[in-house]
Parts: sequence; C-alpha cells; structure tokens
Amino acid sequence: MAEATPIVITIESDAVETALDRLARAARDLRPAMRDIGGLLEKETNDNFRAQGRPRWKLLSQATILNRLMGKTRDGKSKGIASIIGSPKKYAAIHQFGGMAGRGKKVRIPARPFIPVDKDGNLSPEAERGVLAAIYDHLAESV
Repeated sequence: MAEATPIVITIESDAVETALDRLARAARDLRPAMRDIGGLLEKETNDNFRAQGRPRWKLLSQATILNRLMGKTRDGKSKGIASIIGSPKKYAAIHQFGGMAGRGKKVRIPARPFIPVDKDGNLSPEAERGVLAAIYDHLAESV
C-alpha cells in the first residue's frame, strides 16, 4: 500500500487569529484565573467548616465543646502562578490530617479536614469541579 499524502488546509480567518492571540496572552498571565481559584478554594474551605466536614467529621470531644461554649477558640491568596489556601493557626495541620497532640502527644485528634485537599494533595470533588470551571471560564473570557 502506498503511503497517504497528508492534506494541509490553511485557514485564514481574522477572528480565529485574534482568538488564538488572546488565548496565548491569557496563558501567559494566569493571575486572573489564580485569583478566581484562590477565592473558590477559600469558599470550599468555609463551606467545609459550616458543614462540619464533607464527609462529616467525627464528633468533637467534650473538652472542645466546652471550650467553644466558653468562647475560646483561614485565607485564600493568589500569587499569579499559583493559588494558596491555608491557615495561620498552629493547630491547623493536626485538625486537617489528625494525629497525636497535647502534652506528651497522648491525645488522638481525629482528622477534620477543612481545606478541600487530602493528605496526598488531591482536591475534593467539589473543589476540583470549581477549579476546572474557573480555568474554562478564564479561557472562554480570553477568547
């Protein structure tokens, strides 16, 4: 059999060229998309707190409930090429991932994830859908 000769079609369209130029510029400046993604991750984190986890957290200890009743007692940022979500609280990691805490590490704290990411760095399904939507919206707006 003879090799097929490729067919090359050149499209000349000002509209397509303009859209491709916009897409290329948008790909170089990710700040708007990262701002949207940072805001989305902050919203997902706040939604996790309000819902007390997705999936639902284990019940709080009596000491924690008492501290809350006595009044004892987060942040989405964009750097242009990344979106950062976290907490300035020292105890955030132990609540996100669980583990041993307290004096002598004698108290087991169950994981109560509030940031929409697991220990392996995977986004929650809700956050992943939102991030993808933000990326698609950014691309659609640029074109």
